[in-house]
Amino acid sequence: MRENSDELKAQLEQKRQQLRACNKRIRAIMTKNRDGILIVDRRRTVRHANPAAATIFGCTEKELEGEEYVYPLELDGTTELKIRARDGRTVMVETWAVETEWDGDAAYFVSLHNVTEGKLAEEALRESEEKFSRAFMAVPNLLIVATLPYERYVDVNEAFERTCGWRREEVFGRTLAEIDIWKNPADRSRLISALQQEGRLRDLEIVFLNRTGETFVGLLSAELTELCGITCMIGIITDITERKRAEEALRLSEEKFAKVFRYVPSLLVVSSTLKEGRMIEVNAAFEKIFKYTREEAIGRSALDLNLWFDPEDRVRVIQTIRQKGEVRDREIKFLDKCGKVFVGLYSATIIEIDGEDCLLSILNDITERKRQEEEIEILNIDLAARALELETANKELEAFNYSVSHDLRRPLTAINAYCQVVLETCGGSLGGQCRGYVREIYDGTLRMNELIDVLLTFSRLAHSELHRETVDLSGMAQVVAAELRLAEPERLVTFRIAEGVTVDGDTNLLRVVLDNLFGNAWKYTANRKEATVEFGTTVIDGRPAYFVRDNGTGFTMTDAEKLFIPFHRLPGSGEFKGHGIGLATVERIIRRHGGWVLAEGEAGKGATFYFTLQA
Repeated sequence: MRENSDELKAQLEQKRQQLRACNKRIRAIMTKNRDGILIVDRRRTVRHANPAAATIFGCTEKELEGEEYVYPLELDGTTELKIRARDGRTVMVETWAVETEWDGDAAYFVSLHNVTEGKLAEEALRESEEKFSRAFMAVPNLLIVATLPYERYVDVNEAFERTCGWRREEVFGRTLAEIDIWKNPADRSRLISALQQEGRLRDLEIVFLNRTGETFVGLLSAELTELCGITCMIGIITDITERKRAEEALRLSEEKFAKVFRYVPSLLVVSSTLKEGRMIEVNAAFEKIFKYTREEAIGRSALDLNLWFDPEDRVRVIQTIRQKGEVRDREIKFLDKCGKVFVGLYSATIIEIDGEDCLLSILNDITERKRQEEEIEILNIDLAARALELETANKELEAFNYSVSHDLRRPLTAINAYCQVVLETCGGSLGGQCRGYVREIYDGTLRMNELIDVLLTFSRLAHSELHRETVDLSGMAQVVAAELRLAEPERLVTFRIAEGVTVDGDTNLLRVVLDNLFGNAWKYTANRKEATVEFGTTVIDGRPAYFVRDNGTGFTMTDAEKLFIPFHRLPGSGEFKGHGIGLATVERIIRRHGGWVLAEGEAGKGATFYFTLQA
């Protein structure tokens, strides 16, 4: 009995596995199916939906599952339904259903075939034929009806067929891009964009193509309208090809030499044969440069008006034209009506006007350019001399640095050492005053060594290469503050450092900036019982700026600009140690980063130093 029960359970489990495998295959088929498929249980609840069904209802499969299926379930054939999607669309589908089983429960397999585009196109076509067929076909302008956003032709009239060479049945249902009547495809994009934004387009001049590739010019107007619930474009093209040709011919006839004289800023002259050289026409540039009016020039030659500074130039020009037929970019001096000399770049060629050979002369006044070239040449000479001076100065500076680092430091080291020897070997026999002198000499050598180090560091800043990277200024400020506290733990100083401040710059050089600014704040708050040093950010003239603020001795704003002068120390700062080079170093580093630094302060009330960095 127990063996029969176990065998029955095994058979039941095998069927369940087969059912799950079958459902898995069905789900895979449903997922890939282009038609919408729903599994609806007996309570009309959607148990499963494929992606195509979700697209029809305008939602996701998960949103659809669990919803009530409110539409009829046709088990005896196919029926048409209008479904109102969640995004507001009306979707027309052909549906049928069969009974099935899903996860062991009785259910319905519902198929939804989307026929919206075909149905809407049929309705639009039928309504168009009923409403506008006679008038539509008789209009002499080209008419186009197309759906949007699908951009498919619904109808065209006889004028379109006649002009473009495409029959109605050939264009119906095809896209505007497929029936290529656009010489420039961007014009079609302009049309669609204008309709989407404004709903209409008026008199856009476009070059179109017919079926054989011939072009014609049309004025395109279009407007959006609703036909059978579908958004459609009605376009009207007026063929203006012949009119454009007539206008162009008229323009060319009326403006014989307009291209030459109206739009070219160069001086232009049309003259008769080379022998006579009498002027037939001159442009406004001629009147402006030579100071002769058109009436004074017409019928007279350049010799009559004394325009050539050197008459031999005219002889050479004529010889060149007779030999080569033209002259190109010859630099010649001319005289204006007042006798003023100017330099012109002269070109000339023989042209035919009304069957006669004439000389077209083109002249560009390059007097200012020549003057600028001379000034540039002088500047280049000056710059070359200045560059040589700078190169010499740099070499002298390098030599000085070498001298400082070797020739000066060596005797200082010797003096320092002798002072220590004297104090150690003869200290007992020296009087107190003498020991003081020796100690003062020793301390002086230390200060001199410090000054040499400062000078060398300041000099190297002008030549060191920037290595830009992301720098954590907040973290760097915390480290500098910790080092200051460690150096003088007995001082009570409150540091307020903004968090998360990062910049793009050279880590080592920016560390020098914070060392100097925090060091200054630490030094000039030494006399405060409750000293405060703050680091933060702000915005100045639309640019992010960073600042270090203290409540120390401060300074007057009349001395603000002097703070950044090397070795310059303000009155009253003698009680504080320093060489007067720290802020000058800061200014040089910030300037190399493409930024600026400025100081604000008030005597006895502290100081704030702002700086920016180029992004």
